[in-house]
Amino acid sequence: MNVNVINNEIVIKLPIDDYEDYSEILNYLKFLEITSKSQASNEDIDKLIGEVKKGRWERFKAKREVNA
Repeated sequence: MNVNVINNEIVIKLPIDDYEDYSEILNYLKFLEITSKSQASNEDIDKLIGEVKKGRWERFKAKREVNA
């Protein structure tokens, strides 16, 4: 592993053969990068989650023709 700071950025070089091992860490770092600019409150997030989940079971059943 090689770590450098270039132009106000951290550059990390990792061996390609270990990509699967690093993928979760890389996804988490991407999440931190994206959410660092968010101004959403926990209440906003909870509301959004509720809207996304609303009707999910009905859509699932309709898509897969489940009669439950």
